[in-house]
Amino acid sequence: MKLALRQLSHDYVVSRSLDKNPSWNAGLHLDKVVCRSISNWYDQAPLSTGTEQEALQYRILKEDTLEQFELLRKNGVSIEPWLADGQPYTSSAALSDQLHGEQKLYVYLTANGHGEGAATEDAQRPADHPMLEPSPVTSRGVRFLFNDLFRAVHDAFGHAARGNRFTARGEFMAAWDHMKMYPPACHPVLLSETVGQICWFYFGPHVRRPDGSVPVPADSDYVPPARRPYSPQKTVPMPDELLSAFRSLFKQVS
Repeated sequence: MKLALRQLSHDYVVSRSLDKNPSWNAGLHLDKVVCRSISNWYDQAPLSTGTEQEALQYRILKEDTLEQFELLRKNGVSIEPWLADGQPYTSSAALSDQLHGEQKLYVYLTANGHGEGAATEDAQRPADHPMLEPSPVTSRGVRFLFNDLFRAVHDAFGHAARGNRFTARGEFMAAWDHMKMYPPACHPVLLSETVGQICWFYFGPHVRRPDGSVPVPADSDYVPPARRPYSPQKTVPMPDELLSAFRSLFKQVS
């Protein structure tokens, strides 16, 4: 039987009283001015604010991520660490096909890649990053970090549930879809973890021309995503005005 991810996410949102009648029928206007603004903020932001508010938001994020992870497992999904070389999926379609068809999901471990410089002493992330804490979950002898759990649930509910691709547009849609499953109290760090990094990767100063434009695949100065650096892993909450700017990109459609 095909895994009903859409229904699972809908029922979860309703059961948590996050929305009585959630809808995922939204159109996206990928405004590059907004994308550049978010990428500039993320690029210039400190690694962490170190505040209790930030810590509280991450506690909520981790608790809800664990709950979503267990929801998948309770509904028959086998979630295992990817222990081979490379990435477990070459495309979002391959991820979706295996998850829906076999109810299996592989997780590319955070230990093997977590932002630029992740394997070196020059890692651009806080030393006490909350998502790097060990979770209560073990699979195939590997104790998942909370970031591993987040990768799993984001792949399932952000990408596979509605076929959102591994592109800038698909990542924005995945962030929008998955955001509905989290309480607003943690949205500032949730969107920093998703939209902040997405905007930096696709629209950051390292890929822009001096005039602010971003090369497209047909341009000679275009750098393919596979050759770009991963974003720094910052824990700083996204400011309210940028949260509002992100939300303004989506309009409900019938």
